[in-house]
Amino acid sequence: MKLFKAITAYITYRRTLGDLFCTNGRILQAFARAIGRQKDVSIIQSDEVLRFLNGTGPLTANWHAKFQALRHFFLYAIGRGYIGSSPLPTVIPKRPPAFVPYIYTHPEVRALLNASLAYQKNRSRIDPAMVRTILLLLYATGVRVREAVSLTMADVNLPEKLLLIRQTKFRKTRWVPFGRHVAKILAAYARKRRRNGHPQNPEAPFFISRDGRPINQAALEGAFQRIREKAGVRRNDGARYQPRLHDLRQHADFRIMPNLAKRLFRPLHLALLSALS
Repeated sequence: MKLFKAITAYITYRRTLGDLFCTNGRILQAFARAIGRQKDVSIIQSDEVLRFLNGTGPLTANWHAKFQALRHFFLYAIGRGYIGSSPLPTVIPKRPPAFVPYIYTHPEVRALLNASLAYQKNRSRIDPAMVRTILLLLYATGVRVREAVSLTMADVNLPEKLLLIRQTKFRKTRWVPFGRHVAKILAAYARKRRRNGHPQNPEAPFFISRDGRPINQAALEGAFQRIREKAGVRRNDGARYQPRLHDLRQHADFRIMPNLAKRLFRPLHLALLSALS
């Protein structure tokens, strides 16, 4: 059987069992592209699989994620008689140290928020004020980046100061409260959306680009890296990754939000409200 057809059948099989199978599905689809979608599963060689597992960079936890996805797929292929044995390597490298998120200091957060309005050299479809609004939202509420960009107009309840987060990482829906400073910023951003003529229907994305299209998570993360460089925020602990947008959510702690508002939001939210007006 052709590799792409076998992978498609396997993904369908897993989803019929109730598994969303998003991450592993993407890994297997990437494997099909790397090996050749029309290649017969029975002639895949071990060295081809190893090249896919190793990639081009240093060893990361992603090696083991890809290995596990392929292991289950090849067991499925053996059970269906597509192959006689698995071409996976028998020597498994030791897992690398666990990833350590970056913990921003308050001065670093201020520097990021200040840089978020001035990082662009040329006008783009991403509005800096919208980016800064998302940064503050992540920092204040602890929602994930994907959850923030997936918010619709109906999900942002300004009167009750609640966000409805649908189908989260663990396939659950939850309410996330936010404070009055965040409420003012979100309300100002909502007014700007309305003035710019963007859709107001409940299903419309809350965060939107200048041209009215939904915000792409990869584009937002790319913008954040430019903001981080402009703000001069870097990690010097030898870790492979520089500080990420996702790391902002590590700071959210509802027990300290009143103090956080005094130290951070009060001096900054007025500037953002001015930018949104």
